Amino acid sequence: MRLLIRFGLVAALLGLAVGVLLRAVLARRRFALLATLALLPTAAHAAYLLWLASVARLPRVPVIVFGAAVLVVLIVGVALGRSWAVRRPWLVPLVPLGAAIVYGLAATALLNAGWAVTEYSPDAVVGAVYALGSLFVAAALAPFAPRLEPGAGGRPPWRRG
Repeated sequence: MRLLIRFGLVAALLGLAVGVLLRAVLARRRFALLATLALLPTAAHAAYLLWLASVARLPRVPVIVFGAAVLVVLIVGVALGRSWAVRRPWLVPLVPLGAAIVYGLAATALLNAGWAVTEYSPDAVVGAVYALGSLFVAAALAPFAPRLEPGAGGRPPWRRG
């Protein structure tokens, strides 16, 4: 558990560093696009679980409901991320984390009963990498949140004065 916490800290710090570099290169005009791309770890893990569910021949109804739930989570995440990028930029880094939590609850509630009766099960390492990836992209979005005021010479609020 300690190792996973350390990896989480490294993922957050690397995400912040990448976010600072992206902010310098892309400026804030691509914030909504990055908020949308931040949901890629969720989409990739969902594709992995759907593929594994098809290999394990899980019952179709829970798998279809899970796929629909994932689509709803991704669509809501994209809509919130794009609208909050303009109106509430400090909340945008919470979108991939919130999507990861809702997605994890949906996967647990809908697919656990199916995994219990098969010889297949999702690999815990893939789940840990997914969690670390979600933490990384959320941290990468954080440097984009502060707005640079045009009247302040384009400097962030903490560098004015």
